[in-house]
Amino acid sequence: MAGWQRTPAGKVSVYYYMNGKQKKLPRAETTHLDNEPDHNIEYWITNWELSHQVRRVPTVRLSDTEVIKLLDRFCKYMQSRGKDERTIRGYRNGLLAYTLPFFVEIELLRSPSFWPSRSIKLLAHMETTLGLGPRTINTYNVALRRFWHWMTEEGIVDQPLRLRNAIVGGSKTPLKFTITPKDVLDHVYGSPKIRLIALIGFFFSLRSQELAAICPSDFKGGSKVTGLECCKVMAKAKLYSRFAAKITKQKSGKNIKGPKNNSTGWVACFDERAAREIVELLRDLPPTEPIWTTRPDWLYKVWGREGFPGITIKDLRRASIYWLGHYGGMDFTALKNHARHSDPSTTALYVRRPDDLGDEDDWVELDLDA
Repeated sequence: MAGWQRTPAGKVSVYYYMNGKQKKLPRAETTHLDNEPDHNIEYWITNWELSHQVRRVPTVRLSDTEVIKLLDRFCKYMQSRGKDERTIRGYRNGLLAYTLPFFVEIELLRSPSFWPSRSIKLLAHMETTLGLGPRTINTYNVALRRFWHWMTEEGIVDQPLRLRNAIVGGSKTPLKFTITPKDVLDHVYGSPKIRLIALIGFFFSLRSQELAAICPSDFKGGSKVTGLECCKVMAKAKLYSRFAAKITKQKSGKNIKGPKNNSTGWVACFDERAAREIVELLRDLPPTEPIWTTRPDWLYKVWGREGFPGITIKDLRRASIYWLGHYGGMDFTALKNHARHSDPSTTALYVRRPDDLGDEDDWVELDLDA
């Protein structure tokens, strides 16, 4: 099932759904569509679907200009509140393509005041008609709820909107396997900067975007940091406590901006050998420039070739928090603060065990001495 959208800059993005998950075709395959009229884009997508045996999603385009104007006002409001441009774009695209057409084009309710009478049916439409996965549906529900909240504040609507979330079901930890500090330290990487990804990403438990933006000048060591709360926590857990990094930014594409909410602050490195090696590797680098000057997506590709096999850059953070939670001697609150999670339930997800039960159908005779 495929659909497409044209960004305000005129770039065409083609999306398709496979097994309930939305995926995006690489821009290299769709760049030629940027200057094509809509009917040529539809023709190309139809041929692509046939050649890839992908069933077409029955999309309905929003045409009501008054509702589109409301949506544009909502997006400008989000911008005035300092919301991330990618978040705004994601909300707008989801509302424009999947939720608002249900009310306006299918249920024929042009006025938002009448939407609550049909909103309970939106879940079945997205599940059955559009074939969207549960996580995608719930993401679009969030966008619609926030759009509705804004319209309530503006006095455009005065009734609550009834929405049902899709059932996501249980999920296992994304980690295929766990790794230890020794695994990270002893592995041979492709280059010093790739080794820095492993050392900083794992021993500071950084997010991928934070790692991509960090500079040598963000690090401090020795007695200058022992009084920081993050280092005191490491000392209490009997871990190394004399090396820290101040997280004030993250990198998205070519842009460097502030980190996620509640994520600004100092983070401690918990291993002395890693700390000393990081200091040596940083010594000759320009202090105020990012260690990695490439775009994050290119950095992820290079890591995939030269990094720790089977572990993504994001997995370094997952594996780090998992190890600290199970073997690092940190209590749960300290672990949450180290990970800079706003919600404790997020920390709980990071410390779930991977599926290491093996094949439970293979019976062997019990022998504790074997």
